[in-house]
Amino acid sequence: MNLYATTKVEAEQIVSGLGHGVIARLSLVVGLPVLGAGNSFLARMVDAFKEGRRVGGLEGEIRTPLDVITAGRALLELAAGNHSGIFHLAGYTRISRFELARTIAARFGFREELVFKQSPADLANRAPRPRDASLDNRKVCATLKTPMLSLDQALTLILQKRNTPPRLCS
Repeated sequence: MNLYATTKVEAEQIVSGLGHGVIARLSLVVGLPVLGAGNSFLARMVDAFKEGRRVGGLEGEIRTPLDVITAGRALLELAAGNHSGIFHLAGYTRISRFELARTIAARFGFREELVFKQSPADLANRAPRPRDASLDNRKVCATLKTPMLSLDQALTLILQKRNTPPRLCS
């Protein structure tokens, strides 16, 4: 669909050609930065809500979001094990970006009305994306000990860790 997608496909082909290795696919990662500003759509969304600004949510794009904590744990488990092949790291909730934004607003204590429906056509200069990029997590659930989470469970974990300072090496 674009250069980014092309390079992802090429990278997967290179790893597949090795005969061993792991390809981890993620549909949408949700989390808050621990150190610095990061590049978190969740943090930007929460900041907008705090300021009373409305946020657009795309109604036509479906994802299976996974929290960054679970994604990290699963990636570490894949790296430490003797795994090979393609693994879909995805949560259990298949949801539009619009409904995701409304759910985030509610879970973080903001009014869902701060989220308005948006069409991908409304966003100038946005790279094309597939309408449905949801992933089937059955293989990863059958293979790893790290449990994949529903969106509700993922947001609960994010909110629990939100006020926990990072553990730094001493």
